[in-house]
Amino acid sequence: MNIVVPIKQVPDTGLNLQIKESQVDESRLKWVISPYDEFALEAALKLKSDLQAQIAVITLGPERAKEALLTALALGADTAYHLLTDKRTQDSYYIAENLKTKIKEIPNVSLIFCGKLSTDANNFAVPQMLAQLLNFPFVSNVNKLQYKDKTFTLNRDCGSGIEEILQAQLPLLISADKGLNTPRYPSLPGIMKAKKKPLHTEKIELKENIKFKKASLPPEKKAPHIIEGSSEEKVTKLIKILKEKEKVL
Repeated sequence: MNIVVPIKQVPDTGLNLQIKESQVDESRLKWVISPYDEFALEAALKLKSDLQAQIAVITLGPERAKEALLTALALGADTAYHLLTDKRTQDSYYIAENLKTKIKEIPNVSLIFCGKLSTDANNFAVPQMLAQLLNFPFVSNVNKLQYKDKTFTLNRDCGSGIEEILQAQLPLLISADKGLNTPRYPSLPGIMKAKKKPLHTEKIELKENIKFKKASLPPEKKAPHIIEGSSEEKVTKLIKILKEKEKVL
């Protein structure tokens, strides 16, 4: 069987973004695999031998996105597919539709791992859309996974301290959350082997319903206003500020 892991190349979140002519200045950026996609890939690698599977990674993006695929191959993926576009897109449906088309060309795909979101757009939409388009059962935000007797036991974070425990069988699409595992680093032998593994490139025409308009940095946070005095004086001063300065009362 084949396990498919869609990945996305994103800016390193440790760097400060700079805006130039209403666009993110990409010349200053370092590009990496989206962290949640790293959790997804590691989950696939851990299951590879148990399922006697091959792992295919797919990305949609410009020429530089090939680096993310080479990293995934160095980590242990077997085959890579690059859907080459002229630029990045924020249209989640367009991304899911193109991923679906390529996945349908790969034989015997029963398991797909996605990151729950990409750390650049934060749209939180592609895994759900892809599952719907492929008609795959879907479990999101998985932070713990066990596989035994052809059954997956999946823990997922529901927010507010609530956690669900679900069981599922193949076919299945899982979106990975933080805490699922600790991604490995590529080894030197892995990097050398990656150069000999198949990496297929297919140029696709960019079609999207969402058009990028402009990018801007958020406004700087105001310095906190510290109110001095007794408890009664603080309350009086706070009400005055809220009425006269902030105009929210």
